[in-house]
Amino acid sequence: MNAILEYFIENDKVKEVLENIKKQTGPISILGLTDVVKTCLVNTVNVCNNQKILIITYNELQAKKIYKDIKYFQRKVAFFPKKETVTYEYVAQSKDIFYERIDILNKLRDNEIEILVTTIESLMQPIISKKELYENVLDIKIGKSYNLDEIKQKLVLLGYERAELTEGRGQFSLRGDILDIATEKNSGIRIEFWGDEVDSIRTYNISSQRSVENIKRVTINPASELIIEKSEDDTTSIKNGNSIVLEYVQDFIKVLDEPTKIQARAENIVKDNQMLIKSILEKGKQVPFDIENLKNDEEVISSISKNCVYLEKQDASNYSRNQIRFRTRDVNFSRSNIEAFIEETKCKEKDKTVVVLAGTEESAKKIQEILLDNSISYKFLYELENLDLEKVNIGLGGLSAGFECYDIGLIVITGEELFTGETRRKQVSTAFSKGQKVVFADLKISDSKKSIEDSQVIPLPPALFFQFPSYTNLSKSFSSDNPLFFAYSLINGTYLFLNLLLIWEFIQSDQLE
Repeated sequence: MNAILEYFIENDKVKEVLENIKKQTGPISILGLTDVVKTCLVNTVNVCNNQKILIITYNELQAKKIYKDIKYFQRKVAFFPKKETVTYEYVAQSKDIFYERIDILNKLRDNEIEILVTTIESLMQPIISKKELYENVLDIKIGKSYNLDEIKQKLVLLGYERAELTEGRGQFSLRGDILDIATEKNSGIRIEFWGDEVDSIRTYNISSQRSVENIKRVTINPASELIIEKSEDDTTSIKNGNSIVLEYVQDFIKVLDEPTKIQARAENIVKDNQMLIKSILEKGKQVPFDIENLKNDEEVISSISKNCVYLEKQDASNYSRNQIRFRTRDVNFSRSNIEAFIEETKCKEKDKTVVVLAGTEESAKKIQEILLDNSISYKFLYELENLDLEKVNIGLGGLSAGFECYDIGLIVITGEELFTGETRRKQVSTAFSKGQKVVFADLKISDSKKSIEDSQVIPLPPALFFQFPSYTNLSKSFSSDNPLFFAYSLINGTYLFLNLLLIWEFIQSDQLE
């Protein structure tokens, strides 16, 4: 176990939090936490109580930050992004979000996620129910017999597209008795039949189309959450869902990061959605299903408020009577603040355990040199275990920010930021910074000299202010198939190239001076 989490586990206040969550006595407010301390506490609950956790926050920027910090402690963590809804009839849209979302839903079904991070907006968006999404999942084993026509039909209902040859994710092809299903970006599943019986199952590389590894069994999950349904007249359409993500995480503990901000964000989402619907209707267009069926903010928040955990920075809360307060602070240093970093690492004088997360081995070596120069003893750990109270403990990896938790007696410093931005800035001329902004296209021949002197800009050759006839004026005199038009185009292109060359030479000569 990570040594930072061990310090949390041994603390009495943390034990009280763990006990309250385990007993599910009702909503709990945990106050005074920095963002990184929140992630430490969430990981501690997951490890000690063996409980899966859903973290809900107010926007995707904060969600990604929490996800990144949790990933330092826990690999079975995922970020569930919001669905991108469009109001246009035709739009070139990336499938990355669709694949990212379905991958997470599949992992939730297979119990491969311990901590899920998402936003209140994702929870408010409608989604297909878990039962409907997985009703056509294929489970194929070697030696068993299957109806190939039924498999092809189910693949279509699961969102796969038939192709002559699989070239990308979400496609399948049938060549004789060989069925290829592109389940991932670069790889897929190849099933070979002998009649109706499965003779072999292999993974294969999509780009080379070569088989890679033999397997005995495979489960074909949906290619997308956009599932196809068949009507009575055999026509197909996308099945719209009216459920929410909470259906997939019913056994997860609900943790709300900054509930006040979540409430405000949810209210704004509803207002924005109402204005969007009004705008679409005014244009005489049909409102997309996901926009029209956005869930009510009060309904969603009430569904996650029972036996939930509130995490807040401010030392005040009206969300729960059961409140536990911590004393924490952010600890951050820049390159210009090395002295403050050295002062913070003097753990013997402070009677606190100090951990420096260096990021990379290169940064760790630089931090060791700084500590040696200041006669501060340290201990380097490849794996952050068995911390030394008398020394500065240097480890690899990092968090988004450092912190100090007074209740635990622990200081964690992110040392990599001490060495960011070391590249020397290129010295450029101050002539441009002193002068006013000048748009050369607006200058005339008569005022060019005055404009240059008043603006203190680097003087440019007089040729640059020569007004050459424009394409617009030329088109009034000649048609595009006239030989003179081509001759003019060639001369004008050469003229522009020479002007650009002159500008570059003047800038370079000014920098040398």
